Amino acid sequence: MDDNAPPHGARIVPAGFQKVGVSHVVWPTMTSDLNPIEHVWDHLGRNTRRRCHALTAVNGENISFTHCE
Repeated sequence: MDDNAPPHGARIVPAGFQKVGVSHVVWPTMTSDLNPIEHVWDHLGRNTRRRCHALTAVNGENISFTHCE
């Protein structure tokens, strides 16, 4: 699958796919709802924010720490 980005359109790419027997499926561009990695990043981000606590202005100084469990 590819999204028709310029690197995927080079003549060598379809020839390489055909040579190794890979079928070509066109993937719609800019479809984050169909892109599984976007769901993974969302899940990872939410869990990271839930488990990390930021501490700022420790002892009156302008220092920032982040603690993750």
